[in-house]
Amino acid sequence: MVLPSNWVFRTLIFCRKIITYNCFWKTVMQKTTPDQLAHFFALSLDLFCVADSDGYFRMLNDAWGRTLGYSLDELLAVPYINFVHPEDLNATVTVQQGLDDGLQVLDFENRYLTKDGNWRWLSWKAVPQADGTIYAVARDITSQKEDEKATEQLLIRLEQTNHELDQFAYIVSHDLKSPLRSILNLSQWIQEDLGEALTTEVAAHIALLQVRAGKMQQMIDDLLQYAKTGRNEKPVVEVDLNHLILEIQGVQQIPVGFRIEIPQPLLNVFGHPVELFQLFQNLISNAIKYRKSDMGFVSITQSDLGDYWRFEVADNGIGIDANHHQRIFEVFQRLHTSEEIDGTGIGLALVKKIIERMGGSIVVHSQKGSGATFSFTWPK
Repeated sequence: MVLPSNWVFRTLIFCRKIITYNCFWKTVMQKTTPDQLAHFFALSLDLFCVADSDGYFRMLNDAWGRTLGYSLDELLAVPYINFVHPEDLNATVTVQQGLDDGLQVLDFENRYLTKDGNWRWLSWKAVPQADGTIYAVARDITSQKEDEKATEQLLIRLEQTNHELDQFAYIVSHDLKSPLRSILNLSQWIQEDLGEALTTEVAAHIALLQVRAGKMQQMIDDLLQYAKTGRNEKPVVEVDLNHLILEIQGVQQIPVGFRIEIPQPLLNVFGHPVELFQLFQNLISNAIKYRKSDMGFVSITQSDLGDYWRFEVADNGIGIDANHHQRIFEVFQRLHTSEEIDGTGIGLALVKKIIERMGGSIVVHSQKGSGATFSFTWPK
């Protein structure tokens, strides 16, 4: 189909206004011939058109055929409303009435039927002209819409998963912890019932049972805490880290001679107070558990990285072999047995989850026997 050169030129002028208007385009358009403009018009990936107030297309570029699969003659032969999805008809008619009244259209979306029976989403910009014609450009946004739909479905599945996690947490909390409490109570009753008849061997067995049941209960508590982390719906607030560290010292059992050092006062950060408390408490607790002697220490420093704070929590403990630097951040991964050093293997996994959820990262620098430095970033 041969396009009237004056229509092509007017359409390209319109498209120039829609895309941008600056000295560069002004110079280019002044030096471009109608034939050159027609070439740009035909090559465009966007769908250019001119329509009359009677509801028919009067001019289309080749992108229409590539997008919808029809020939241009097929598209020009029937009212364009015939191609619109039934669910989008009312909105399209309303927009058409607005154009008839001289109103511009920006970012209107509707679906157009393709020749193979599918639907393509188009996003429109249109401007009515004094002679009753409409100059418009459309962009195929089907992929974007499909991505939005996939994201919506993913969020629905995520919500379902979170609901299942809530149910799991409830079952763990009530159906597993309750029998453990019963075991601990029963062991105490046995001790009381045996009285003086309690032999040293039986007492040792009961004590071991109580210790292991207690560790199982602690593991369940830690696992529940790990599952709940990252689901805090409260907004972030400004947190005074110096006060937070003092609170940790108030609840943490610190051996005589062990020092918590803060060379420079820490600056406030934004986050969830409970999660920040868990983060620093776990790092401090690890430094205490893996100390070489009661004369150990942990030092907490803060530095400015621009958009992030960097924290370093360094100790002079037993250190970590380089082969295990990644493993220690995984759930239930421990380098020592619970008989050697108490713990459940969830603390550092919880620390990593809290930091990464906020957009930071954590690494450890350590050698066996030479202490460890946990370095992590926290967004401002």
